Amino acid sequence: MVARRKFREDNPPPRVELRFKVFLPIIGENAGREYRLHLLDLSENGARLHGDAHAEIGDHISLWWNGRKYHGSVIWQRDRMFGLAFNAAMPMAIIDAILAPAAPQP
Repeated sequence: MVARRKFREDNPPPRVELRFKVFLPIIGENAGREYRLHLLDLSENGARLHGDAHAEIGDHISLWWNGRKYHGSVIWQRDRMFGLAFNAAMPMAIIDAILAPAAPQP
């Protein structure tokens, strides 16, 4: 007999995607205003951020990184920290570039 784990609606299954810890200053945009944010963790489908973006659940946030813009919606918010679900999965090559250490300066 195989035991199967059940989940209630208010207790979703644990996430299976990889999440990467990072501390990266980044520019975010909410309601047409730009904010300085810190990217705290990152996965293909979302991110955890900290800053004064005045983000509320359902807000559409854009993140600027390396000249490109990534879009998502706030799915949770606590004080100055919030979770963002990307509108489209972020390719692993971009995540690798974000996580790569900066090249040493001569």
